[in-house]
Amino acid sequence: GGARDSPFRGAEEEERQHSRELRGLSEAKHAKLQQETKERHDGLKEQLDGMRREMESSLGALGQGISAVKEEKGHLGGMEQRLRQEFGAQAQAGRQGTEELKQKVETLQGGFVELRDAVRKSPGKESRH
Repeated sequence: GGARDSPFRGAEEEERQHSRELRGLSEAKHAKLQQETKERHDGLKEQLDGMRREMESSLGALGQGISAVKEEKGHLGGMEQRLRQEFGAQAQAGRQGTEELKQKVETLQGGFVELRDAVRKSPGKESRH
């Protein structure tokens, strides 16, 4: 019965074996946890990417909407400008027409005055005075 047969030596060996198994288990568990974490991370990343794409698409649509509104506003602004110009031109034409009419009336009045004076000065009328 030497030292080799000591019950402690058997217990130590058993403990080492046990600790190797535990280490193996914990490494496997760790690897499994890492894998699950990675899968969860990838899943979240995919969700986030999807949300980002959706948001970019929404923002793009919103941008297009804003552009369309700006374009429409520009179009309306242009129409308003043209209407103002047209109205201005018509008002100007109206003023010119009024001015021309005034001049014609004045010319006619002048003609009447001349005619009246001529009639007054005519020899036929003088005999009546």
